Amino acid sequence: MVLTFTPVLYGIAWDINRAGNRGSQSVKYVSDPEQYGKREHWAVPKKFNPQGDCEDIALFKSRGLIEAGIPWDHQAIGYCMTEPVIHPDDGKRRRAAHAVLLLITNRGDFVLDNRHHDMLQYQDVEDLYNYKFLYRSRPGQSLADPWEIIVKKKG
Repeated sequence: MVLTFTPVLYGIAWDINRAGNRGSQSVKYVSDPEQYGKREHWAVPKKFNPQGDCEDIALFKSRGLIEAGIPWDHQAIGYCMTEPVIHPDDGKRRRAAHAVLLLITNRGDFVLDNRHHDMLQYQDVEDLYNYKFLYRSRPGQSLADPWEIIVKKKG
């Protein structure tokens, strides 16, 4: 069953996206090496004083959508590369790996991102912020299952 995009749905998702980025429910960005002592670790941040990196923040927002009645069947985690940034280790410009929450609707996949407050379709995020989306988890499936390659539509 397809999730119908409505102003009410947009408002719920907008509020959850904004709350995860700022305000009393905001998630403090902390890298996995800093928080867990390892390169990569996925975890849903706790509700009070939440902290984590991009995929943890995406999972935190997913929990908010689920609590608001929007099931995991209409969500996915998107894996992308950000706009080129200067890397602190060597000073070279390159893209960084990044994860976001995707809300899957009849009007397309909307991005809930900890780096930007607006909620746009992933194609618009690519155009506006120079992201390159590569993969997404399968809606309603375990994150351990194989992910889908995001195929670009020819314009």
